[in-house]
Amino acid sequence: MATNAIKKDYDVPAKSDSNPSISDLDASVDGNVEDRFAGIDRKRLLRKVDLRILPYLCLCYMVVRLDLNNINNAGTMNNEVGHSLKKVLHLGAQKWAWVVAAFYYPYMGVEPVATLFVRKVGARAWLSRIMVMWSIVMTCMAAVNSYGSLITCRVLLGLLEGSFFTAMILHLSFWYTPNEMGSRVIYLYVANSSSGGFSGLFAYAVSFTDGKLYGWHIEGLLTFFLGIGLYFLLPNWPSTSKWLTPLEAEYVDHHIHWNAPKKDGKTWDSKEIKRMFADPTMWLFSAFWAFWSVSVWGASTMQTFLLLDLNLTGSATTQLLQIPPAATGVVMLLISAYLIRGRNISPFLCVLLLIPGVMISFIVLFTVTSSGLRLACLCVITGAAPTAYACLWPMRTAALRGTSSAALGIGINNAISQFSGIIGPQLWRTDFGPRYDLSAQVSTGLAAGAFCVTAALWYLMAADLTWSPFLSRRVLAQTQIRQEDLEAKKQGATIATDLV
Repeated sequence: MATNAIKKDYDVPAKSDSNPSISDLDASVDGNVEDRFAGIDRKRLLRKVDLRILPYLCLCYMVVRLDLNNINNAGTMNNEVGHSLKKVLHLGAQKWAWVVAAFYYPYMGVEPVATLFVRKVGARAWLSRIMVMWSIVMTCMAAVNSYGSLITCRVLLGLLEGSFFTAMILHLSFWYTPNEMGSRVIYLYVANSSSGGFSGLFAYAVSFTDGKLYGWHIEGLLTFFLGIGLYFLLPNWPSTSKWLTPLEAEYVDHHIHWNAPKKDGKTWDSKEIKRMFADPTMWLFSAFWAFWSVSVWGASTMQTFLLLDLNLTGSATTQLLQIPPAATGVVMLLISAYLIRGRNISPFLCVLLLIPGVMISFIVLFTVTSSGLRLACLCVITGAAPTAYACLWPMRTAALRGTSSAALGIGINNAISQFSGIIGPQLWRTDFGPRYDLSAQVSTGLAAGAFCVTAALWYLMAADLTWSPFLSRRVLAQTQIRQEDLEAKKQGATIATDLV
């Protein structure tokens, strides 16, 4: 039998009614299952899945994020001669904050419900629909000539893009265990961070048109054609993928936790969703997403203006200054991927090690005047913004059970992260510059809150909870073995995974 054929099936705490002991399980993998998958090389199969799903998905995500980043580039481009979008439309700090936020309100509103449709229609149709419709509105941005028309386009973009990222996360959960998702989600965020660098480079080139071009139609056309290609290239489910053998497709389905999202799962299960809301990890993950989105990602959302206020260079070259923060993000993400996948370090520990550096960077922002040092701190903050989320998304999926609760839970948490564009621009308003003292002070406190929440989540998902019947009944994480898992195990199903 190939050494990678069968995964480790469980990592259980001590005995209780809700969290039974390992002694209650047959520790060996069911013989029939072992024999059936004896010819499967797990690593080789995962590489095959990776090559079919990840490259094109990462490319699409990078282009979508490049489109999204372009609004702040347009707001600072050729600022000195009054040809930036912000000055052309005569927008003050408060109005510009609303321009940025207008995208995030509808995005936040539609995302939880929209994510539920991914299982119903399939990821490729859903994601392709988003990209094609989104690209049409993005192209129309080239005709914007007033505050009202700009707000209208931003609202439409938010409505249409809502659930794009969560659809990708949910789609990956049909193919990978949370443990396997770790490095794959990091690749998505590498694409995200890379888009910041490409966005700055693109904006630098466009700036030489001196306000005659903001790049909307170029990005819109690229997104349109990528969206069409996505429909034909992205597979929906293992069981319907002809490039997998029937045995390979069966193995991909089987090696995932029996109560993870499935093709035949319910789109809406009220009992399942009620249990999700009773789980304390639901509220703790939500708290982390809120703290991090307002403080760290909020600063990242307004990064172009923060860089401009450093007064290191003019508006055109400021676009190029987006490259160092983007590169820092890529490096942080790759280091995290190595630690999690190569050194078996807990994703929670990676985030706990990351947050103190972010807090120090915020403190430096309101205590130091050196522009060079402040730029270095912005690189750390901007790089940390995607890294923490990338580390925790697989843990978020591991804390959910069932198809409908996974879709809704993922949708809710990513909707909360849209506070980065709703509260973030208010916290980091341009009239608080150039030092942003209050913004950095508030963000330091929020980052400290994120640290405490992360530590609590690690405990709930990794510790023996048998001392508390309340917690052991309510924490649904796949890392906690429950009575229903024992029943599924007797039928040969895969239960818990070693994640935390």
